[in-house]
Amino acid sequence: DYLYDHKTGKHVHWNTKVPEYVALEIGGKSSETPFTSVSVSSADTCRMTAVIDLLCRNHKYAMLVGTAGTGKTLLIKEYLHSLDKDADKLMSNLITMSYFTDSTRLQAEVDLPIEKMAGTMYGPPPGKHLIYFIDDLNLPQIETYGTQNAIALLTQLMAHGSCFDRGDLAMRKEICNVQFVAAMDPTCGSFSVCERAQRHFATFNCAMPGTEDLRTVYTSIF
Repeated sequence: DYLYDHKTGKHVHWNTKVPEYVALEIGGKSSETPFTSVSVSSADTCRMTAVIDLLCRNHKYAMLVGTAGTGKTLLIKEYLHSLDKDADKLMSNLITMSYFTDSTRLQAEVDLPIEKMAGTMYGPPPGKHLIYFIDDLNLPQIETYGTQNAIALLTQLMAHGSCFDRGDLAMRKEICNVQFVAAMDPTCGSFSVCERAQRHFATFNCAMPGTEDLRTVYTSIF
């Protein structure tokens, strides 16, 4: 419930870090914001964003797990949108998994935002670090032997930082200066993911908003 404020040398409640809500025109017109896209910060979202930011800036992997409606996807998207490519030197790319996402499709999406650096090394532009946000991580089809080949490829990328080029299997591409952030709903798709993939992530539970958070959200909108 509290964080240490190094400026004052005291512990303060996360409520003190919640930014003031800026009123938006809500509606369906082009100049208005759809109600489903309205975001109001709460103590819980501030706390979770701070944790994600700490991990991303130190190039560690993070995963948010929660049921539909907990705001895990919106929270990560808003955090990545807030990053300045030049000041923070962090770029982002969204990959949304589905039942039909296999290793071939995932590899194509991983290759899309990176470029050749030197030899077999591939990565974002020089001086930048790329964050892949993989949404609905656990949705790919489960095969006969209980594996999800898209997640198997992801595990290889996280563990070894490389994958084979599908056009030339003699070449192993090194993927440099990238990291992964993920979100998943354990009540759909596979209820869990391979432990070899899971172990690379710092995993956090996203719970449904509590009474205080709901009061903050709806009071702000009203």
